Amino acid sequence: MTKTMTHLDKARQCSDGEHPKVTDMKVEGSMMKGPYIHIDHPFHLKNDLKFAFTYSDNFSVGSSVCSGLRNGLDSSLASLSLSLDDTYQDHSMEGSSSSSDEESFADRREETPSWRLPPNESKADWTMTIQSVPEGFITQYHVHKTVLVNNGHRNAVFFEKLFNHTDIIDPTMTIKVHEDAAKLIPYMLDYMYAIDGQLTLSSESAVGLRHLSQFFGIRALAKRVGCFINEDISLDNIGIYLETTAAFDDLQTAKACADRCAVEVENIDPSSPLLSEMDPSFILDIVSSPKFNRKKHSRHMSHIIAVYFIKHIGTIDGSVFEELTSIEYLPSIDEHAAFPLLMIEARLGLARSQYK
Repeated sequence: MTKTMTHLDKARQCSDGEHPKVTDMKVEGSMMKGPYIHIDHPFHLKNDLKFAFTYSDNFSVGSSVCSGLRNGLDSSLASLSLSLDDTYQDHSMEGSSSSSDEESFADRREETPSWRLPPNESKADWTMTIQSVPEGFITQYHVHKTVLVNNGHRNAVFFEKLFNHTDIIDPTMTIKVHEDAAKLIPYMLDYMYAIDGQLTLSSESAVGLRHLSQFFGIRALAKRVGCFINEDISLDNIGIYLETTAAFDDLQTAKACADRCAVEVENIDPSSPLLSEMDPSFILDIVSSPKFNRKKHSRHMSHIIAVYFIKHIGTIDGSVFEELTSIEYLPSIDEHAAFPLLMIEARLGLARSQYK
């Protein structure tokens, strides 16, 4: 009999008596996490050089354009996270060669962001061309270099490094951006141009704007969005966050969602439609979260996992089942959940190991 089946069988047998005490048992190995997600940064530069960045839940960012760009982005963005105690400094004036007119441009901005004005009125000095991927829609924004790179902690490291290498700038350059993030570029520009740094945020847009903050290297935007996400995530909107984190492969925000579920697991009904938004790796993040009280919530979680497996019986395998029902994560299993879990285990063929 497998360790998992023995564990479940003990739970079933104790339905008329006291639950047995179970000691912690380490599981050999762990569920493999996905590799770093490599995304080709969107545009092609002179000599067919590509700018690219890679990120995981640590969100380190790098470039293949040149060592200067790579090192600059690495040092500027490696520390970006959802942590509320992140700090940032205003380095906009370090080594700046901008004129006094450029330095005071941000202070002269009117209530309506000037990038929204016709270029002949706004006196824009650069056209940012965005192509949504995979839709392929092209949108042009007439912007000001000084706002993009000489704007205090709202600087975009992406453009700061790019404009410092004028020999590789292609005036016809097209920046390819995830289609869901491309729709949020106006909100990003409004934030960069706003005198008071106002930012329009919602549960639906937060992860996309976080993606843009990573994409363009805007530290202040990353911090603002990170703080919002930490305060906004709840069981009422977590389905929205799960959908958007999947779209952008935002592992760190997905972890924050799992932590929220771990804290409020008693408020998750096993029949909740929220379960349909979860995948096995997310459930594992819940039960392995340091915020999951295994002693207190293990039995309720066993109900959730039992219902989850019943609904997804055709899409799971034995290794996933054994991982999620291991004694390490579920030290006790409710007797009413034990029988369906035993039936699922038998259906997955795990019980046959006792004859080998």
